[in-house]
Amino acid sequence: MRRAVGRIVFIFLFLSLWICFERGRQIDSFAAELEENNTVEEEGGRTDSGEDRTDSGEGNLSSGNQDVTTIPEYDPDADLKEIWTSLKLDDVDRQLEKYEIQKSIRFSTLSSEIMEGDFSGAWKVIKTAALEAVAKEISANKALLVQLIFIVLIGAVFSNLSGGSGNGFVSENGFFVTYLILTSIIFASFQIVLGIVEAALTELITVIKVLLPVYVLALSFTGSVFSSNALYYVLLICIWLVEAVLLHFILPAVKFYVVLALMNHMNKEDTFSKMTGLLRSMVIWVLKTITSVIIGVNVIKTMVAPAIDSFHNNSLSRMIGALPGGGTVTLLFGTFLGAGRLVKNSIGAAGMLLILILVLLPLIKVFILMLMVKFTSALIQPIGEKRYTAVVSVLGDGCRLLLSALGTAVVMFMLSIAVIACSGG
Repeated sequence: MRRAVGRIVFIFLFLSLWICFERGRQIDSFAAELEENNTVEEEGGRTDSGEDRTDSGEGNLSSGNQDVTTIPEYDPDADLKEIWTSLKLDDVDRQLEKYEIQKSIRFSTLSSEIMEGDFSGAWKVIKTAALEAVAKEISANKALLVQLIFIVLIGAVFSNLSGGSGNGFVSENGFFVTYLILTSIIFASFQIVLGIVEAALTELITVIKVLLPVYVLALSFTGSVFSSNALYYVLLICIWLVEAVLLHFILPAVKFYVVLALMNHMNKEDTFSKMTGLLRSMVIWVLKTITSVIIGVNVIKTMVAPAIDSFHNNSLSRMIGALPGGGTVTLLFGTFLGAGRLVKNSIGAAGMLLILILVLLPLIKVFILMLMVKFTSALIQPIGEKRYTAVVSVLGDGCRLLLSALGTAVVMFMLSIAVIACSGG
């Protein structure tokens, strides 16, 4: 796979050098013809009389002006359009639509707007989605808050009635009935949140798989051969970590933690507190370890890959500059690489904004539910038994762990893209 990527990058680098060399050769040939015409006209003008020499000089000036205007000027936008067309970002839009991931803004449109320095479209989408999601989630979670408080109030009534009559049997049965109802509501809410996070991680992996070939190809137009290979393997590692560790280990571990915590608070004896504490610590430790590993890999990649690419590009530019007419080709080659860097950074920024737009709604949903559950737990503490407060807090802890898992995946992908975009200029 690495050899195939290297061959593709080498082919595009060779084609870019060939295009620059051809344009430089055309400009040099036009300049030589212009110099030859001016020399012939000046020699003919010396053999004429003073008046003819003056007329001939005016004719040479007008002729020279006409020849100068016929020289085609180098247009950097032509290279920019050529690189942009060769990336075929419309195919990315079609792939995202195929997987039903295309959001309110198309990736090609977002990339072109960023390349022109216009971020208003992306920020407008993010702002509108965030405000709508916050208002919608607060309104939707009000019903859950009312249900939890109402059930705790019923349990408090059972406890007070049994306390007045001295019958502990009524109190215990009332507690178990209300506790089971409360547990079913909490676990159903957690299952919904778990499905939201799982779907968001799956869509995130799909987006990265679609964007990865395009971004690696864009890196090839900047002469960053080693950086493109490094980014390719780093993002593959991130994809594997999300699929193998987050989806198949962290999310089931969080679910098991919530189930054990709900069972632990059913009895007055503390039965599974050590096990739940171990699971919670293990999940947090694994997430921190994954983040640290990805940060370390990106730091090492930033230290080595851009330096190797810069050394190769400088050596190639000096070698071309030593050839006849190589100075012009070197200048054109530098302009071509600058256009490639602009396209590469625009696509990288668009990819990061697309990831943010993709996970914004799930993040807001989980975060608002976590805040509402914490608020509910604080409200029911004075009126209900402490086990009610503890079981409601379990849902908040589960949401926080799921939020950490989703945030870890987002940080891994966005950090890897941002580091390679900033290191290459």
